[in-house]
Amino acid sequence: MTKGPARILVSVLSMVVLSSLVTAQSARNKLEAIQFPPGRTTTVFKGTLLLRCKAEAENCDPVKKGYALHAQAGQTLTLKLSPSGGNVIINDILGIDRKSLIPTDEGEDFWYGWTVKLKKDGVYHIYVSTTETAKRVNSYALNVTLK
Repeated sequence: MTKGPARILVSVLSMVVLSSLVTAQSARNKLEAIQFPPGRTTTVFKGTLLLRCKAEAENCDPVKKGYALHAQAGQTLTLKLSPSGGNVIINDILGIDRKSLIPTDEGEDFWYGWTVKLKKDGVYHIYVSTTETAKRVNSYALNVTLK
């Protein structure tokens, strides 16, 4: 093979590898839309977060799951997380400006539940994630109430 075709082949292979990495990353970053059954203000999401490493949480990056909620100013959002085994927490709640709605002085108080009055119309992002003591399989139920 001459240098020209070899370079083209290397370039094409590099693009394929990078494309698959970006696609995998995008799939992980997708948010599940929160929708309420007709006439209801509460819905429950049941999920499982799987660690993708051999040791339980040792040298593992936390695994996150994101939810998107369309809400209006003045509504009250209440979250209640029920993890199986305590290895999943509410990681963050982001406002429409992508800033956290959880005050920095809250520490661990919001990990399993939080209530906040929303100040703006728009889409809010809610994230749950594994903890440092997570097992390989981490199940949870997230109750979301919007009134």
